[in-house]
Amino acid sequence: MDLDALRRVWPAPPDDRFNGALLARNLAAVARNAWDAGAERLVLAGVAETVEDRSALEEAVAETIVTCRLVVTAGELRRRLLVRHAPGAERDWHLDRAEELDAVLDGADVHDHAVSVDGDDPGRVATAVLDAVGWGPPVR
Repeated sequence: MDLDALRRVWPAPPDDRFNGALLARNLAAVARNAWDAGAERLVLAGVAETVEDRSALEEAVAETIVTCRLVVTAGELRRRLLVRHAPGAERDWHLDRAEELDAVLDGADVHDHAVSVDGDDPGRVATAVLDAVGWGPPVR
């Protein structure tokens, strides 16, 4: 589940910079539907910057979560953002935010596992994450 998609509303309230409250409500509804439909695991793609953010995600999905931080070098992260975003204010925001977020996550102690993903293709990243969290190879 793309957590950014579940929080994407503009403008964000002044006291909730990244729409965390909206994310929690939407995730709770989507997770409940997934569990009711028979899901055995949920994969959440997003960022928990604080222990409180992590707790809110756990409350929303009604489960203990296992987190895995994907780590890239500053140069690789910059390269990816330059490819992903057209020149302009949005790209500049993401470049600035990436540096800020990296520092926040370095000091947050929120993740259970970390996986280096410099230069890896998505299949190798997925395998490394599954191995790190103990889920084994994907079921096909």
